[in-house]
Amino acid sequence: MELQALKVPDVHFAPSSSNPQEFVAGLYGQHVQTATGPVKAAIDRMAQLSRNISTVRGVVSKVMAALHEFVSATYYELAFRGLAESIFDAHRKQVDALLAASAGEALQKIPTIAERLAGGDSEAVSNAMTTCRRVLAAFADAVQPPTAEKLGHGDQALDAGPEHYLNRLHYVIKQRSKSQAREHRLRQTLVNLNARFNAGTHAEVTPEEAHALFVNLYIFLGEVLSLDKGAVPLGGTS
Repeated sequence: MELQALKVPDVHFAPSSSNPQEFVAGLYGQHVQTATGPVKAAIDRMAQLSRNISTVRGVVSKVMAALHEFVSATYYELAFRGLAESIFDAHRKQVDALLAASAGEALQKIPTIAERLAGGDSEAVSNAMTTCRRVLAAFADAVQPPTAEKLGHGDQALDAGPEHYLNRLHYVIKQRSKSQAREHRLRQTLVNLNARFNAGTHAEVTPEEAHALFVNLYIFLGEVLSLDKGAVPLGGTS
């Protein structure tokens, strides 16, 4: 607004002399400085205001860019969070129903794991991992009870006693999987989970990894049960 209001003052200077060609250096120079001073001040102020406006516009441009980046990132984060939560919530309800019907004892241990993980200390994590391993054993007992007879697994015969819960789960996965790739993935997941649960009993698992392992265990149990029910696992692919 100040820049718009500013204008270069009108200057009229006519030296008084009987001879227009006469040049009086000292007096003329003083008159010129006196006459052009307001003009120079106005021009300098205009230049200063223009520089200030340019600087502020640059700041505003950077702020708007930062705001746009923040809003975009926040929008997509919230949109993805809502989508992920809805997908997992639907899967959780499916898993709960399957576990309640087929492996109720394993389901009953899950709240205990969540409570122990909430503690966050190494002892709580160790206890939670021990409980996760017991969940696997209880789950195996529900879907393939212990037996003195060996279970045929390809060319092998697997021991299937109470302590051989991994063998029994491998057997269940092989029997129910229609896809070899999916069977391999589930069996590898089972081995990896069990290994980390055992490591957790020696305080080698951080609280962050323990939470991730618990979620993976939950998804694994539901997917194994869904093999027999024809349900679609989390992600909808095999």
